[in-house]
Amino acid sequence: MALELEGKVALVSGGSKGIGLAVARTLALNGAKVAILSRHAGNLEQARQVLAGQGVTVLPVQADLGDAAQAERCLLYTSPSPRD
Repeated sequence: MALELEGKVALVSGGSKGIGLAVARTLALNGAKVAILSRHAGNLEQARQVLAGQGVTVLPVQADLGDAAQAERCLLYTSPSPRD
């Protein structure tokens, strides 16, 4: 199944482990720009390194989506800039 994700942005909550990590990898390999979220910086860095070793680049974002201000910040990270 070919996904047409070029130019799309994905924000994957729980993206540092398990299913979230697999989803992030798949989205990135299909052309999306991917940000992975976790509450734990160590998990994010480990996931970033694993994905980088597989040729996948992601933006790691530490956040607790139960906090409205942190959730808002995540959206700002993934919003297109006027340059895009």
